Amino acid sequence: MKQRKRPTIGAILAGGKSTRMGQDKALLSIDHDTMLLRTQQLLAKCSLDEVVINRNDGNPSHISDLIPDKGPLSGIHSVLSAYSECHVLFVPVDLPLLEPDILQTLIEAGQQAQSNACYAEQVLPLYLHYHAQHLSHLNITFEHAVGKRDVSIRGFMKAFTCLQITPSNQQALFNANTPQQWHEALELSVDARIKKGK
Repeated sequence: MKQRKRPTIGAILAGGKSTRMGQDKALLSIDHDTMLLRTQQLLAKCSLDEVVINRNDGNPSHISDLIPDKGPLSGIHSVLSAYSECHVLFVPVDLPLLEPDILQTLIEAGQQAQSNACYAEQVLPLYLHYHAQHLSHLNITFEHAVGKRDVSIRGFMKAFTCLQITPSNQQALFNANTPQQWHEALELSVDARIKKGK
């Protein structure tokens, strides 16, 4: 009996409080687009069946955290709860230099190996190849997370095999969590456009 092909979706993690940035990272503007829109546009260029957004803004089209104030792992848990039968590419909203080929490479590596996949030394972006134990493990994790301030993606991934690949462009994974990092990212973005002659 032929196994049915599971959908592969992209999920933008934009549910954080952005406390270190001091303002909502999803609404920061780069190249005339918000980071949320830019990330949506990047995912639209990848081989995905659907793109969803994890964001605690009351928008009914967005997936809110089922368990609030527990960091990005809560976003992963909430998306997997809603899309429990899918492969999922999780992308944070705070990678201003990200390019679609970086994401597509991750998808293809995970699909070919039929394995979870991430870039070396990075927990996000993260491709989760469907496994029923992912959601089961997360449910147990959050049952035991009472009183804990945060639970980590790195801790969650220690329970599963994850293919680690080397990025073709390490700068594309530059993470902007603070105002200083954001300004650095803007400067790097301008430099990259100059090199490309834009």
